[in-house]
Amino acid sequence: MTDEHHPFDLEGRKTIEKRAEILGEFRTAPEMLEFIREVYEIAFGENAYNRGFYKVEVLQRLRNYSDKSYLSEQYEELKND
Repeated sequence: MTDEHHPFDLEGRKTIEKRAEILGEFRTAPEMLEFIREVYEIAFGENAYNRGFYKVEVLQRLRNYSDKSYLSEQYEELKND
């Protein structure tokens, strides 16, 4: 019996696809790769995925953007009170 015909694998694949459909998650590897490429571009600009950045660098950059945005929002709220 090949893996592609094993009932557990078929059921597992169906479950993953259904969950992806409901939650808007990735159904295919190309969808996931496209998402990753877009995240890299948000962090480091055009074609960032192919420019040699590490995942940790991307996450650090995005965290930095997020933290600065949060602090800016907090400052604006305090200024307006």
